[in-house]
Amino acid sequence: MTQPSEPSAFQRWSAPLLLRLAALPRWSLVVGLVVLVSAGLLLPGWPGALVLVVLAALLAWLAALGWSRYTPGAALLRGLTVALVLYAAARK
Repeated sequence: MTQPSEPSAFQRWSAPLLLRLAALPRWSLVVGLVVLVSAGLLLPGWPGALVLVVLAALLAWLAALGWSRYTPGAALLRGLTVALVLYAAARK
């Protein structure tokens, strides 16, 4: 059996934020993501692009936290998701 590795500085920095997110009701996270996606796609110009960049940063942060545990396919899908959101922001 392998022993768990020591958390990185990034993981230690993220722990309090993740605890806050975990304390929220599950439905609020889903609603928050739907609001961010909707606002980013519906707002014109740079305000919509800014919302999409914030969403991409959130998704990239969450993906980076578990990157070492992902299969290559799962890592590719997460990277493509972040890239797609950034592409949508650039198109604004």
